[in-house]
Amino acid sequence: MLKPKVAIFTSSEGHLSIAQSIEQILGDNYRIVTYYKRDSLMSMYVFMYQFFPFSYQIPFMLTKQKGIGLAFIDFVKKRYDREVRRFLKKHQPDIVISTFFIYNHSLATECADLKIPWLNVVTDPRTIHPLLLSKDAVTNFVFDQQSVQDCLKMCADGSFTPIGWYLRPEFTPVPDRDVVRRQLGLQEGVFTMLLTTGSEGTNVITTILPTLLSTPKPLQLVLACGNNKGLLRSMRTTSKVARRLNPNVSMKVLGFTHEMHSYMQAADLIVGKGGPNSLFEAAATHTPFVCLTHIAGQEDGNLDIIKQYRLGYVEENPFRAAKLLKKIIARPSDLQKFRLP
Repeated sequence: MLKPKVAIFTSSEGHLSIAQSIEQILGDNYRIVTYYKRDSLMSMYVFMYQFFPFSYQIPFMLTKQKGIGLAFIDFVKKRYDREVRRFLKKHQPDIVISTFFIYNHSLATECADLKIPWLNVVTDPRTIHPLLLSKDAVTNFVFDQQSVQDCLKMCADGSFTPIGWYLRPEFTPVPDRDVVRRQLGLQEGVFTMLLTTGSEGTNVITTILPTLLSTPKPLQLVLACGNNKGLLRSMRTTSKVARRLNPNVSMKVLGFTHEMHSYMQAADLIVGKGGPNSLFEAAATHTPFVCLTHIAGQEDGNLDIIKQYRLGYVEENPFRAAKLLKKIIARPSDLQKFRLP
């Protein structure tokens, strides 16, 4: 018997990670085809992401205005209607799953014409933008019941289903972090901090490096730069001189990696941008999280999640963040209150 075919529409950033998680969840029971495109529209988003994440509040709020939102919908429909229809006709899927809202308006039209049911994944757990929602999807998958209530206020005709978050199965806790450190070539028995900059690598994280590199206590830093090649080059240069400046600190710099789960399992603390994937992956590996920055507007609600579920600290002021991290390095036992059972 031929397995049902699922078409997943996705893009870069966390959208791709969610799509990969869904593909793993579906496993061997379905045939998967993927529509992936890194749209040029993302260029300005990436610039703000890397250098000025606080500035995203402006386009986030502007596109909530009805006239601007409708103009954007019209623009992306004209951009994608033909491509989406061509892909659907070529692959003839039994069902479609969208993890990137830009395709949704084309999918609403084309899937209706071709009589293909489709599901929409809402890719933010809180502070959900109206453009992420679709009344035409069979259902919109959201994080929790609070998300359902928030979405119904914006899209009363839509169907919303709470399903938690999308995690690949390798994100699990480990009984001994030193075992994972040994496998990764890291030092055992040393307080280990993973600095995450998100998929595109926000430069804001580097503001706390002077504090970390000058600590008198032994510290092992792992800095994940994502797809930010400029950050990767500058941090590799920094790592070469860091050990000479302070032999108590070692620093490993990573580009984009498929082993993020292992580095999270090896870390005593994760410090970074408060994107939803990072938060829930940290929680899944039972690793406390310190949020130093977030994309304003889009990720505002993630800060509430950190506090609500006691995932760690939120401290976006660089001076107070430096003070907090000094305190944690001096007394790591303070993190035990965030350890999940």
